[in-house]
Amino acid sequence: MQQESLFEINGVRLTTADTVYQLAEIPKGGVLKDIILSLHNTDTNSSVVSIVWSETALADLSVSSSSGVITGTACFRLFTDTMPHNSSISLSNSGLIDTFSKLSGTIYIYAASQRTGVDTTIIKHNG
Repeated sequence: MQQESLFEINGVRLTTADTVYQLAEIPKGGVLKDIILSLHNTDTNSSVVSIVWSETALADLSVSSSSGVITGTACFRLFTDTMPHNSSISLSNSGLIDTFSKLSGTIYIYAASQRTGVDTTIIKHNG
């Protein structure tokens, strides 16, 4: 009997505006199943949110965020959008991350937001 692979679920709260956070490390052979973003803040404002990927660990990566938009070298944009207050989005349901499976090398997923109040849920399998 073949055992079914288990997925790992983690959450990262973006607590500081314009700070780049590592959401996940997906190893060689791994699968990124979904990233779910949810915005709720006390000032009821929308927020720009960016997600990028890179083959470089954050400590060795030259990136920054301004107004919620991540820029830098060796990182590639997956998603940047203005999220309304009290909204959520699944990047898998949007068709944005369906191809991140059986990776040939390790990749890192990073996020930043213009305002506080963004929660992220990451569902992955390490291969």
